[in-house]
Amino acid sequence: MENNNEFDSNLKLIAKSSVIVFAGIFLSKIFTYLYRIIIAREFGPEAYGLFSLALVISGWFIVFASLGLNQGLLRYIPLFRGKKDTPNIQHIFKTSFFISLVSGILLGVILFLSSSFISISIFHEPSLVIFLKIFSLIIPLSVLINLLLAVLISHEKVAWHSFLANILPEFLNVVFILLLLFIGLGIPSIPLSNLFGALIVFLLTLFILKIKVHSLFAKKEPINTQEKTESKIFKELFSYSWPLLFAGIMWKIFHWTDSLLIGYFLNAKEVGIYNAAVPISFLLFMSAQLFMHLFFPLVNKRYSTGDKETVNQLSKQVGKWIFAIDVPLLVLLIFFPEIFIKILFGSEYIRAANPLRLLSIGMLFMSVFEVSNKLIAMVGKSKVILFNLIIVCLINFILDILLIPHYGIDGAAFATMLSSILISLLFAYQSYKDLKILPLRKKMLNIALAVLIAFLPLIYLKKLILINITSTIILSIFFSGLYILLVFLFNGLDRNDFMILRSFLKKVHK
Repeated sequence: MENNNEFDSNLKLIAKSSVIVFAGIFLSKIFTYLYRIIIAREFGPEAYGLFSLALVISGWFIVFASLGLNQGLLRYIPLFRGKKDTPNIQHIFKTSFFISLVSGILLGVILFLSSSFISISIFHEPSLVIFLKIFSLIIPLSVLINLLLAVLISHEKVAWHSFLANILPEFLNVVFILLLLFIGLGIPSIPLSNLFGALIVFLLTLFILKIKVHSLFAKKEPINTQEKTESKIFKELFSYSWPLLFAGIMWKIFHWTDSLLIGYFLNAKEVGIYNAAVPISFLLFMSAQLFMHLFFPLVNKRYSTGDKETVNQLSKQVGKWIFAIDVPLLVLLIFFPEIFIKILFGSEYIRAANPLRLLSIGMLFMSVFEVSNKLIAMVGKSKVILFNLIIVCLINFILDILLIPHYGIDGAAFATMLSSILISLLFAYQSYKDLKILPLRKKMLNIALAVLIAFLPLIYLKKLILINITSTIILSIFFSGLYILLVFLFNGLDRNDFMILRSFLKKVHK
């Protein structure tokens, strides 16, 4: 009975936070796509490709400079909060902040000095130099922002985290690029808009953290035995974090190998076209983002108390929710890829339709089994995560080399789809091996049947109706409504779903 109450309470908390996160991500996606649309339409595929390459390259430097410390804080701060151990929280935060500042500045200087070599000798794109020089200034800011955001979410400040991590950066990018274009700055307005936005986000995040978690900045009372304990704790934190540093680099390599090798074998224009498909496919990962913000801290707390049953039930329920959201979206992306691309990026990018289909299939697997990834991190097996990623990144790299010269961007997308499925299954196997937990419920079969039957009328109607933006919107609404109805008819919802729905409707009514 106690476990059921704990499970219900945690599930409601995850659902409540997901509403906040959804609002943040929804607005973030609007501003993100608006920003990319401005770049793509105002400057064309080549400039958009240079921007994409600069993001890829600077992103590697950011991940390396972070040393994985932000991920370590996500695990250790909730642990110390449960023990009300404020001194150790202060210690690991301040030490991590100082180390991150030094490493961020160092890696920023390295990118600044090597920008000409990277742009001309490797990618044969002299115009890339200005992008990399300006993005090198963003590196220390991004590293510190990620660290501060990890502290915020560790203290369950979901609303502020959602605003500062999702909404504000993308909004500022749009505002600054419009201002810089208005004054006639041209292409440099792209990297400069990112720099100005990052500076404001850093200052505001630091200010909010001082207000909302003021204990971090209070003067700590000296404790005789604390110095040795603090040293040991930070060693444990770093031992957990350093594999996640390289895991983060592997994630960047995994997601951006396509763009880099397309740039190497083909040209910046093809990179730009391919990167019209990538952000759209990431819509499927949005459902995982909705629930992961609080899922990881909550399962960490429950696991530390030995309550594996609550961890198991939370994992299965969240996995089911992710699946229920993603499957109908996958159908629409596979069925109408050209319309999505045309609306967001324009007709010039239509060749990204097939890559969008392939990337979306792989992203469905990654989204559902992100739960398994978090479970592996929960038990402290960061080295297992790193090992899985090294294997899959190597496979993805080999496939890209074999497929891109012959099949272009379609080959790159096919390689990433296979690799995404493989890494997802590896995470699932590892979490089941260690915890006997898979984020799957039998009710997911009912949901899959509902989406399959709802999909059948689309095949027939597509032959009868001229497909354009208006008809696609109407068909999507019809499909979504039919899918929801069939989920209810096929008994796809369980007690937990109805509990959350009742709780949500009650709050809306109030």
